[in-house]
Amino acid sequence: MEESGVEGLEAALSQIVAREIQDLETRTLSDSQKELLSQAKQDVEAGNFSQALEKIWQISNTSANSVSPTDN
Repeated sequence: MEESGVEGLEAALSQIVAREIQDLETRTLSDSQKELLSQAKQDVEAGNFSQALEKIWQISNTSANSVSPTDN
């Protein structure tokens, strides 16, 4: 993949990760999910968007009952 394609992919991935983190911050999370979210934010700060997305995926795939909107 050429350089501009990689940069475009990284930009798109960073937007997806930012949106998902913003959404997760509005939800009630377990302690382990909060830790994963914290690690995902650290990955974002380091520019590791793929790793951040993996952690977001882990949060999303843990018990659905423990992730719920706080405005219910």
